[in-house]
Amino acid sequence: MIERIVSLDPQKAYEELKNLLMRNDCRIVREEPSKTIVVEHGSVLGVTSKSIEKRITFTLIPYENKTRIISVTSLTKDLTYTIIFMYVMSLAILIVYGFLIAEMISFVSLIRQIIIKNPLMSSYFYDIYHDLLYTSQIAIIIYIIMIISLIIGVISTIYIYLRRERFSEEILRYLP
Repeated sequence: MIERIVSLDPQKAYEELKNLLMRNDCRIVREEPSKTIVVEHGSVLGVTSKSIEKRITFTLIPYENKTRIISVTSLTKDLTYTIIFMYVMSLAILIVYGFLIAEMISFVSLIRQIIIKNPLMSSYFYDIYHDLLYTSQIAIIIYIIMIISLIIGVISTIYIYLRRERFSEEILRYLP
């Protein structure tokens, strides 16, 4: 929640605020002239706290001969559902990929056991073993990178959520 007192009467403050919002590509969702204006700004594909899709409610309250403006910003339901869906799918992919890596490692271990028990095996098994060992090591590295990427994504999402009021701060700063 952001609060600012401007030196304009409520009607003039409302007009100035509405003009500012329209110039900054906001879509008006609902409005009560001189009292409230609700806008949506940004995109589901936004990656910063300023460009991410959000709904902002500006409430104008007469205060002596000035106007008190309160802004409350929330993420839209579409964006929230998209974020949840992406993280659930990422976790599902990580789990499936982890099981595949575990199977690959157990298969490499099985081939290693066969080679140890039968030292006179053809070199073909040695080649398969080394290829699978190399492939499983690369798969593990990719898995670690995927986990790190997911953690960075979660941290980024939390940061964006905590900074969601940034756009409304900038809008209110332009008002006299």
